[in-house]
Amino acid sequence: MPRNKYPEETVQKILDASLKLFLEKGYEKTTVLDIISEMGGLTRGAFYHHFKSKEEVFDALCEKLFYESNPFEKAKSHKEL
Repeated sequence: MPRNKYPEETVQKILDASLKLFLEKGYEKTTVLDIISEMGGLTRGAFYHHFKSKEEVFDALCEKLFYESNPFEKAKSHKEL
């Protein structure tokens, strides 16, 4: 994968590939090498430039999914709260 001028695109692609693999194989059975292979051209160095570990990728995914789902806005819409 050629060097990207937009690192946020690379991060998003890593998160997308990781989510796909976590859903298919499960978190425990997915390795960093699986994520790199899924990316098709991402180097280990590029992965580790953006994330220190699989755990850090998982944390970033959880945070992203939490904020995308906007749970506080959903809670406001419930009359009984």
